[in-house]
Amino acid sequence: LFIIGTEGVIYSPTMHLKGKPVLLPLTRAKDLKTELDKRTNELKSVDHRLNFVQAISGQIKKCNSDFSVAGPLTETVLLGNVALQAGNLSWDSKKMLCPDNEKANTLLNPPMRKGFY
Repeated sequence: LFIIGTEGVIYSPTMHLKGKPVLLPLTRAKDLKTELDKRTNELKSVDHRLNFVQAISGQIKKCNSDFSVAGPLTETVLLGNVALQAGNLSWDSKKMLCPDNEKANTLLNPPMRKGFY
């Protein structure tokens, strides 16, 4: 499995990123590890459930994984499911479509079934 981005590639020898995914180039992986360690050390809690309770009770200003993180992460996971059904994808995140894969585009926004709108 390869996820190719503008700043690097995530490679996983097994499907669904189980095992040990590798971020390439390796220099980017080292930089990212340093940054993640720094951010984790600044957190009041790394338990996402406790962190959510702290945020809604006003103990902290925002969640560790707020919508600026959770949105793109969810988009990536859902695109993985589309890629399993439609094959290789190119993704235009601004337009929210795959410019060269019509099958994938039909999976992105399927018509609603009658009675569900």
